Amino acid sequence: MKGHNFLHKLFREGKIRIVDPSLQVQEAYRRKSESYLISAKILLENGRLKKPCRWLTTACTTCCWLSCSGPA
Repeated sequence: MKGHNFLHKLFREGKIRIVDPSLQVQEAYRRKSESYLISAKILLENGRLKKPCRWLTTACTTCCWLSCSGPA
């Protein structure tokens, strides 16, 4: 995986690091996820959602991520 190797290299060099989760970032992703999901539903209801769109994929991925990593 080219992207994985690149990130691993940056981590080893100290250019990126793992940080504690941020509630502000989590909330921003949740709001954006809700917005994408609403947009995808509108497109679907109006017959404009022809194939899986980036909005719906992002919304679902973000919701899954937040439910797994959110505060207990």
